[in-house]
Amino acid sequence: MEKIVPKPSENNYTLLMRIILSLIFVIISVARGNGQTSGIITTVAGDGSYDAPAAVTDGVAATTVPISCPRDITVTANGVIYIADFLHNRVRKVSSSGVISTVAGGGSSSYYSGANATYISLPSSPHYIDVDTANNIYFTAGFFVLKVTAGGIITTVAGDFS
Repeated sequence: MEKIVPKPSENNYTLLMRIILSLIFVIISVARGNGQTSGIITTVAGDGSYDAPAAVTDGVAATTVPISCPRDITVTANGVIYIADFLHNRVRKVSSSGVISTVAGGGSSSYYSGANATYISLPSSPHYIDVDTANNIYFTAGFFVLKVTAGGIITTVAGDFS
């Protein structure tokens, strides 16, 4: 991990966010393991920046894109990482080969149960996340528990707009 120093245009809040994000990336790296026994910690997701949702990119190395305030992660048995990317209002997936993609949120349509998970915007930013053995993704978003099937369809497990 590189030394974090303040940038000339950075305020204390932004600097603190970069430090927190860097620590979270280290935690992700340790949680993933990668079978390494050398004791070297490597970043597996995020570039250390704090960027707006417009900067979100899919299909590239996960270490080249911003992850903004990740609230939770889960790692599957085959090394896939799922990240609740809070400020980007998305659930992100890092493949075992290190490529990042969006699996829920980021779309322009309003949320509705039964939609393609990447076509809609989430009702609220994601917080807690988990994956079952059938590769269904469960996460909280505001007062909802949502599920994304392995086929990419999002449904409401619990909660409503009332």
